[in-house]
Amino acid sequence: AFTLVLLAFFFHGIDVVAVARKIGRARPEWLAFSLAMQVLALIVRARRWQFLLQPIGCSSFWNAFRATAVGFAASSLLPARAGEGIRPYFLSRHEPISATGAFATIVVERVLDLLTVVALLTLGITVIDFGASPPTTVTLRVLAAAGMLGAGAAGGRSEEHTSELQSH
Repeated sequence: AFTLVLLAFFFHGIDVVAVARKIGRARPEWLAFSLAMQVLALIVRARRWQFLLQPIGCSSFWNAFRATAVGFAASSLLPARAGEGIRPYFLSRHEPISATGAFATIVVERVLDLLTVVALLTLGITVIDFGASPPTTVTLRVLAAAGMLGAGAAGGRSEEHTSELQSH
């Protein structure tokens, strides 16, 4: 009910026809790219969550992906990122993992996200030349390296962890 009240408040006075016209003029290739990036983000988040869940139990990728998708969809509709609480509950219904233990991994995930944001902010403040226009080659290389390191940290595993997952 609270979400509906907020939606009514935010959409009050919006010209729905104008919004529909703008959406109709959107370029399909950019919409497809956006959808692909969203799916990729969910895949990376599900893999990261699988890694964090390892100490309390193994989860199939598909169940971790579904729980992640359901949780993020719920967070889009519910206030205060309530979908974060739905995600562990949903996973515990499909895997032999306690909801409480899975919820603890969500807390760890948020802490890791906070540390990542702080690290990227620090990198941005200390390395990137904000006065340069356009960005310098060094800045672009630093950003590319940070992106690769982040992707490796999110999806990377040692051989030991990979073989453990395969044995479960």
